[in-house]
Amino acid sequence: MVSICHHTGVCLVSNKERLLATVQKSLNAKGKLYIGEVSYSEYDSPMYNGSANNMFHVDYSFWVPNNVPNNIENLINENYQDYYFRKHADWKSESEFRILLRGQDEEPDFISISNSLDTIILGVDFTNESEYIVHQRCKELSIQYGIMCWRNGTPDLQIHKPL
Repeated sequence: MVSICHHTGVCLVSNKERLLATVQKSLNAKGKLYIGEVSYSEYDSPMYNGSANNMFHVDYSFWVPNNVPNNIENLINENYQDYYFRKHADWKSESEFRILLRGQDEEPDFISISNSLDTIILGVDFTNESEYIVHQRCKELSIQYGIMCWRNGTPDLQIHKPL
């Protein structure tokens, strides 16, 4: 069986400090912001089997006669790291960072990344025509772009500086 992969996507590399400044300026007043590194653990850890905290335990005999929305908010605030910033250990090579907004409404929010964008990395199978368009746009924005290549089974990133 032959497996063919086409690496035609892009990866956007941002300056974390500039991105966070933009996020906080744009979204702080729109709701609760949660920002942080993702941690990784096995599903058989105490966090998942219920002995570490109550993130998966809801005592309905307490919740029903009391203020349910307030209790839900408290549960989220006490356990947001486990809910939003934890993944299985299988993904630990990712080194993921997340920004989450729990807003007041259901409308999507837009954050411009233009002032934090440092590099655009193109997949090895990105077309020449599309690469030319990205190259021109990177020149306009004064940012670099790179092309992912494979050398004897090892990834190699070729960076192109704007002229």
